[in-house]
Amino acid sequence: MAAPAWRSLRRGTSGGVASLVELGEGHGLDPADCLQGSGLRESDLRVDGAVVLAEQELAVIANIVSLLNDPPGLGIEAGRMVNLGNLGIFVFAMLSSETLGDAVEVATRFASLTNTYSDLSVTYDESGSDVRLECSFGDVHDDVRPFILERDLTVIAGLVPMVLGDVVLPRVEAEVDRARGALLASVLPTEELVCDAGRTALVVPREWMSRGLPHADAETARRCIAQCEQQLEQRRLGARSLVWARLHASDEPVQSLTRLAGELHVDRRTLQRRLAREGTTFRALLEESRRIRAAEALTGTDRPVAEIAAGLGYAETAAFTRAFTRWYGVTPTRYRARNA
Repeated sequence: MAAPAWRSLRRGTSGGVASLVELGEGHGLDPADCLQGSGLRESDLRVDGAVVLAEQELAVIANIVSLLNDPPGLGIEAGRMVNLGNLGIFVFAMLSSETLGDAVEVATRFASLTNTYSDLSVTYDESGSDVRLECSFGDVHDDVRPFILERDLTVIAGLVPMVLGDVVLPRVEAEVDRARGALLASVLPTEELVCDAGRTALVVPREWMSRGLPHADAETARRCIAQCEQQLEQRRLGARSLVWARLHASDEPVQSLTRLAGELHVDRRTLQRRLAREGTTFRALLEESRRIRAAEALTGTDRPVAEIAAGLGYAETAAFTRAFTRWYGVTPTRYRARNA
């Protein structure tokens, strides 16, 4: 049911999954059941900003939807829990755009920086009088599609007044049945909601695309777009970032590429190739993580050296001491004393 591997190096943080688990708990589910099969633990959700694969988030959504029998409106609840400020610089780039057309261009270019699954495209009706802002949900499986569609439309509903001000959209078309449509109608600022549509789209007059926005600021927009581009480039180098985040944030040492690939639900060789393309290896990242964490533990805690060594995955303290001396030129004990 999950999207193809690596589709989501762009998607999500631990905070987004934490909100999903909170949603499940609100409906009587156990967090462990929500996380089943995702490769995530409850402790992972407490690591601020940790990267989460779409496959992992989709597994959590699938668990919640299945355990609760997919009730209409559950996605709306999830959408209301999304803090629009957590969408980051993307939102400010849209808000400061000069026109709606500029804001839509920002959305189409940088939607992958958000934790939504809808990709925006612009099409013009044959009459030329209307513009369709179509939301495509790509490879999202049918089992979770209604939930995600509800959630993402609810997030979009929160963005519309922020970007356009106090307006009502002429028409929204949605790939939902009438039961879900009735609930969405109370959320979406629209004059008409068309259910059972072949595509999900916001339909607005063509002249709206040149409409000036209330918070337009050219310099702010330029800076925000530059930051969005930088973040997008960082996401393209996602394999290294993802492995690093998992190694450096984990409470338990991850000692093998095979185990890490299994936890991320990706093929070991695929992960290995991705790292090679980015000029590194799992072993190099593991050693660098150990080097940094060892220094942090020696200067920031009073844990015994043997305990630190074990926590970093060393079977013998002597092996850790040799490695540490190679990194820093002194033994762990001497390094601690020098930096006390």
